[in-house]
Amino acid sequence: MQLEIKKKDLLAIVTASCGVFLLSIGEWEEPLGSFTGPLGLSGAVFLILFTQVEIYRRLARQQEEQTEHLQDARAQDYRQLAAFLWLISAIKPRRPLPPMRGWAISPDLGNILISAILDGSPKVIVECGCGVSTLLMSYCMKQSGHGHIFSLEHDAEYAELIRKELQLHQLADMATVICAPLRQISLGGQTWSWYDIEQLNGIGPIDLLFIDGPPGTIQEMARYPALPVLYKSLSENATVIFDDADRHDERRIIERWLREFKDLHCQSHDTEHGAVILNREPRSCSSQ
Repeated sequence: MQLEIKKKDLLAIVTASCGVFLLSIGEWEEPLGSFTGPLGLSGAVFLILFTQVEIYRRLARQQEEQTEHLQDARAQDYRQLAAFLWLISAIKPRRPLPPMRGWAISPDLGNILISAILDGSPKVIVECGCGVSTLLMSYCMKQSGHGHIFSLEHDAEYAELIRKELQLHQLADMATVICAPLRQISLGGQTWSWYDIEQLNGIGPIDLLFIDGPPGTIQEMARYPALPVLYKSLSENATVIFDDADRHDERRIIERWLREFKDLHCQSHDTEHGAVILNREPRSCSSQ
């Protein structure tokens, strides 16, 4: 355990303890040379002061960390509110959207998805893990007037929930939520749990692949199979958007993908949970 007490605190405590020792010697009535009492008294003073100052320093440090956390949270809330206002103005939803942030995507990532669709006009979008992102992308596809979203979801109840949301927002014709149970597949001599993608057969080249599932609790590096499984189905100018890129497992996945797929260009974005955009371009890696 690391001590929080500072050198200047220790110097002051030693000085005070020595002062007590010297003062107590003058009042000591035992024979000269027997300083057991003054030593014990000054030692007790040292321990008491040391303990109290250490407690104070620890509490001060905790308060400082809490203040920094609150400031960071306030700044993040402001960023997400500003992003949400832009998001709403861009898609103009007919009804309130489901909650964002937490397990759902944050507004700043939602804006990245919106920009990718409005700027790139993808005709076929595949999404790993449905949710509010399905609604956002469907609104954009509705605006563009063409294209379709195929969203893979392993949780049947949640898949049905998003289907109902699409109907309420009058977007059912823009997205197909596929109940895709997780199956065991083999990649590189390792067994992985990945979506059953049989229903993706015949959809055509994928122009935009959004990876936000399955949950990381399924297994280590749970989202790794996305590119090995779907890479050959990507169109020549496809865009891949990867959520939660700040997590340890996701960083390892990105590093492995870049080793295995040499033609990918990587661009990091500073969203609430981190995001990475991958394109087939001259090899480099940059941040925004």
